[in-house]
Amino acid sequence: MGRKAKPSALRAIDGNAGRRPVNKNEFRPVAEAPDCPRHLKGEAKKEWVRVCAELAAYQMVSAMDRGALAMLCTQWGRYVEAEDMIAAAAKDIPGSGGFSTVTSNGNTVHSIALMASNRAIELYHKLCSDFGLTPSSRVNLAPATTQLSLFAPTIVGADPVPIVGADTPPIDPNAPPNVKSLGNFSKR
Repeated sequence: MGRKAKPSALRAIDGNAGRRPVNKNEFRPVAEAPDCPRHLKGEAKKEWVRVCAELAAYQMVSAMDRGALAMLCTQWGRYVEAEDMIAAAAKDIPGSGGFSTVTSNGNTVHSIALMASNRAIELYHKLCSDFGLTPSSRVNLAPATTQLSLFAPTIVGADPVPIVGADTPPIDPNAPPNVKSLGNFSKR
């Protein structure tokens, strides 16, 4: 399966160490918070509000992310529900902690609620990584305030740095202040 593709803007910020061609036609949806799906209820809906607010603040979500974000929030809702079931089982079956149950044959096995909780955690974590909601995944993501335009590769907010050399492009005099030019990506 290999590594996930890195957005061209991030490759430009990192200096395109692999020297692979930059995809100038990379799809970039408009950053906006999507509407909450009607089927989300309870804890899943609360998670939607929380996550959307955070992602929207950094312009890291679009309307196209609605389905994946709904799956993330659904997994959170399932996790909370399973944990509630574990807590209820702990009260009903003393000594089990809610983590095990006894079958009709008298065997002790993991409770279904524990298995559901573990699976929800696993899927939630995978989806969180896609949205940059884990510390390790945030390292590989950049909010829209530092992403580059594919047609004008500059970092907004960076201090201008004089570029020296005959083969490097000059700094654009029409560029907004505090913009660092990253050069021409059409050259190899």
